[in-house]
Amino acid sequence: MIKLYYRYRCGFLATPTNKFTILVLVQHAQLVERSNNFSQNHTALSAGAKWQLNKTPKIKTIYSNFVRVTSSRPGQSFNFSLKAIF
Repeated sequence: MIKLYYRYRCGFLATPTNKFTILVLVQHAQLVERSNNFSQNHTALSAGAKWQLNKTPKIKTIYSNFVRVTSSRPGQSFNFSLKAIF
């Protein structure tokens, strides 16, 4: 079984303050599987933000809209994370 997976990303990060970051991202991913002629690819537009609350915890949110999908219907993704390293 041979799988080829490609991912292309183009993004923009803005840091208005040292505790806040804005993310805008365009992503295209493609999977080509040669053994059973199954392939899929998608293009997603994403936007998000990251807040550094104090020295340790961070909050990150990202919204993605899949604008082009070949193997299923377009959809949305909502991500929220809380990160703390001690």
